[in-house]
Amino acid sequence: MLDSTALPKSHNQPPERRLIGRIALSSQTLQAVLIVLGIALVTFVLYLYVLPNSQIDAARVRIADLQLQKAVLERENAALLQEIARASNLATLEARAKALGMGPTTSAIYLSMPGQNPTAVSQPAAGQEDVIAEDKPATLTEWLQRDHLQERLRDLRWNVSQAVENIIQRFQSD
Repeated sequence: MLDSTALPKSHNQPPERRLIGRIALSSQTLQAVLIVLGIALVTFVLYLYVLPNSQIDAARVRIADLQLQKAVLERENAALLQEIARASNLATLEARAKALGMGPTTSAIYLSMPGQNPTAVSQPAAGQEDVIAEDKPATLTEWLQRDHLQERLRDLRWNVSQAVENIIQRFQSD
Protein backbone atom coordinates (compact mmCIF):
# COMPACT_ATOMS: atom_id res chain seq x y z
CA MET A 1 0.00 0.00 0.00
CA LEU A 2 0.87 3.55 -0.05
CA ASP A 3 2.47 5.25 2.77
CA SER A 4 2.51 8.94 3.30
CA THR A 5 6.06 9.39 2.13
CA ALA A 6 5.18 8.53 -1.44
CA LEU A 7 2.79 11.43 -1.79
CA PRO A 8 4.21 14.68 -3.06
CA LYS A 9 4.87 17.31 -0.55
CA SER A 10 2.93 20.49 -0.86
CA HIS A 11 4.95 23.60 -1.13
CA ASN A 12 3.73 26.45 0.84
CA GLN A 13 5.97 28.93 -0.98
CA PRO A 14 4.61 31.17 -3.77
CA PRO A 15 5.72 30.32 -7.37
CA GLU A 16 8.02 33.33 -7.65
CA ARG A 17 10.05 32.17 -4.67
CA ARG A 18 10.36 28.70 -6.05
CA LEU A 19 11.73 30.10 -9.36
CA ILE A 20 14.22 32.33 -7.58
CA GLY A 21 15.35 29.43 -5.53
CA ARG A 22 16.12 27.38 -8.59
CA ILE A 23 17.96 30.21 -10.37
CA ALA A 24 20.20 31.57 -7.78
CA LEU A 25 21.97 34.40 -9.62
CA SER A 26 23.61 37.24 -7.97
CA SER A 27 22.81 40.77 -9.07
CA GLN A 28 26.27 41.14 -10.66
CA THR A 29 25.80 37.97 -12.69
CA LEU A 30 22.38 39.13 -13.78
CA GLN A 31 23.83 42.50 -14.86
CA ALA A 32 26.59 40.76 -16.83
CA VAL A 33 24.06 38.54 -18.63
CA LEU A 34 21.88 41.55 -19.46
CA ILE A 35 24.92 43.49 -20.75
CA VAL A 36 25.97 40.55 -22.98
CA LEU A 37 22.40 40.21 -24.30
CA GLY A 38 22.28 43.98 -24.93
CA ILE A 39 25.58 43.92 -26.78
CA ALA A 40 24.40 40.95 -28.87
CA LEU A 41 21.14 42.75 -29.69
CA VAL A 42 22.93 46.00 -30.63
CA THR A 43 25.41 44.02 -32.75
CA PHE A 44 22.58 42.23 -34.55
CA VAL A 45 20.74 45.51 -35.24
CA LEU A 46 23.93 47.15 -36.49
CA TYR A 47 24.62 44.13 -38.70
CA LEU A 48 21.15 44.46 -40.20
CA TYR A 49 21.80 48.14 -40.85
CA VAL A 50 25.42 47.99 -42.04
CA LEU A 51 25.17 44.99 -44.37
CA PRO A 52 22.62 46.49 -46.79
CA ASN A 53 24.43 49.85 -46.72
CA SER A 54 27.76 48.22 -47.57
CA GLN A 55 26.13 46.35 -50.45
CA ILE A 56 24.58 49.59 -51.68
CA ASP A 57 27.97 51.31 -51.52
CA ALA A 58 29.61 48.45 -53.41
CA ALA A 59 26.90 48.71 -56.08
CA ARG A 60 27.50 52.47 -56.35
CA VAL A 61 31.21 51.90 -56.89
CA ARG A 62 30.46 49.26 -59.53
CA ILE A 63 28.03 51.61 -61.29
CA ALA A 64 30.64 54.38 -61.31
CA ASP A 65 33.22 51.98 -62.80
CA LEU A 66 30.78 50.85 -65.47
CA GLN A 67 29.89 54.44 -66.35
CA LEU A 68 33.58 55.24 -66.72
CA GLN A 69 34.05 52.18 -68.90
CA LYS A 70 31.04 53.22 -71.00
CA ALA A 71 32.48 56.70 -71.52
CA VAL A 72 35.84 55.23 -72.62
CA LEU A 73 34.11 52.88 -75.07
CA GLU A 74 32.00 55.72 -76.48
CA ARG A 75 35.15 57.77 -77.09
CA GLU A 76 36.84 54.81 -78.80
CA ASN A 77 33.73 54.25 -80.91
CA ALA A 78 33.68 57.90 -81.99
CA ALA A 79 37.37 57.72 -82.91
CA LEU A 80 36.78 54.57 -84.96
CA LEU A 81 33.83 56.17 -86.75
CA GLN A 82 36.03 59.15 -87.65
CA GLU A 83 38.73 56.81 -88.92
CA ILE A 84 36.18 54.93 -91.02
CA ALA A 85 34.92 58.23 -92.45
CA ARG A 86 38.47 59.29 -93.36
CA ALA A 87 39.27 55.91 -94.90
CA SER A 88 35.99 55.92 -96.88
CA ASN A 89 36.79 59.25 -98.52
CA LEU A 90 37.14 58.69 -102.26
CA ALA A 91 40.25 60.86 -102.53
CA THR A 92 41.90 58.81 -99.77
CA LEU A 93 40.92 55.55 -101.43
CA GLU A 94 42.29 56.73 -104.77
CA ALA A 95 45.60 57.78 -103.21
CA ARG A 96 45.96 54.44 -101.44
CA ALA A 97 45.14 52.56 -104.66
CA LYS A 98 47.81 54.51 -106.52
CA ALA A 99 50.30 53.76 -103.75
CA LEU A 100 49.54 50.06 -104.22
CA GLY A 101 50.14 50.38 -107.96
CA MET A 102 46.50 50.32 -108.96
CA GLY A 103 44.99 52.73 -111.43
CA PRO A 104 42.98 53.01 -114.59
CA THR A 105 43.68 50.28 -117.09
CA THR A 106 45.75 51.11 -120.16
CA SER A 107 44.85 48.02 -122.12
CA ALA A 108 41.78 45.88 -122.36
CA ILE A 109 41.24 42.35 -123.62
CA TYR A 110 37.98 41.67 -125.43
CA LEU A 111 36.57 38.19 -125.93
CA SER A 112 33.92 37.23 -128.42
CA MET A 113 31.62 34.61 -127.05
CA PRO A 114 29.80 32.20 -129.36
CA GLY A 115 26.25 33.26 -130.06
CA GLN A 116 26.97 36.90 -129.24
CA ASN A 117 26.19 39.70 -131.64
CA PRO A 118 29.55 40.96 -132.89
CA THR A 119 28.27 44.51 -133.27
CA ALA A 120 27.33 44.60 -129.58
CA VAL A 121 30.97 44.18 -128.55
CA SER A 122 32.74 47.50 -128.14
CA GLN A 123 35.72 48.21 -130.34
CA PRO A 124 39.19 47.59 -128.89
CA ALA A 125 41.65 50.37 -128.24
CA ALA A 126 44.19 51.28 -130.87
CA GLY A 127 46.97 48.72 -131.15
CA GLN A 128 44.92 45.93 -129.58
CA GLU A 129 43.47 44.49 -132.81
CA ASP A 130 46.43 42.14 -133.38
CA VAL A 131 46.24 40.79 -129.80
CA ILE A 132 42.53 40.08 -130.16
CA ALA A 133 42.94 38.44 -133.56
CA GLU A 134 45.67 36.22 -132.14
CA ASP A 135 43.49 35.13 -129.20
CA LYS A 136 40.33 34.71 -131.19
CA PRO A 137 39.56 30.99 -131.44
CA ALA A 138 36.86 29.59 -133.65
CA THR A 139 34.79 28.23 -130.73
CA LEU A 140 34.63 28.63 -126.99
CA THR A 141 35.71 25.03 -126.48
CA GLU A 142 38.79 25.57 -128.62
CA TRP A 143 39.63 28.71 -126.67
CA LEU A 144 39.22 26.93 -123.32
CA GLN A 145 41.45 24.07 -124.47
CA ARG A 146 44.40 26.26 -125.25
CA ASP A 147 47.46 25.82 -123.07
CA HIS A 148 48.07 29.51 -122.63
CA LEU A 149 44.73 29.82 -120.83
CA GLN A 150 46.11 27.86 -117.89
CA GLU A 151 49.17 30.07 -117.81
CA ARG A 152 47.06 33.24 -117.87
CA LEU A 153 44.90 31.89 -115.05
CA ARG A 154 48.01 31.15 -112.98
CA ASP A 155 49.30 34.66 -113.66
CA LEU A 156 45.94 36.14 -112.76
CA ARG A 157 45.78 34.15 -109.50
CA TRP A 158 49.32 35.20 -108.61
CA ASN A 159 48.61 38.88 -109.37
CA VAL A 160 45.40 38.80 -107.33
CA SER A 161 47.09 37.08 -104.39
CA GLN A 162 49.93 39.63 -104.49
CA ALA A 163 47.47 42.51 -104.57
CA VAL A 164 45.52 41.06 -101.63
CA GLU A 165 48.72 40.54 -99.65
CA ASN A 166 49.80 44.12 -100.37
CA ILE A 167 46.43 45.43 -99.21
CA ILE A 168 46.57 43.34 -96.04
CA GLN A 169 50.11 44.51 -95.30
CA ARG A 170 49.08 48.09 -95.95
CA PHE A 171 46.18 47.84 -93.48
CA GLN A 172 48.37 46.14 -90.88
CA SER A 173 51.01 48.84 -91.10
CA ASP A 174 48.42 51.63 -90.61
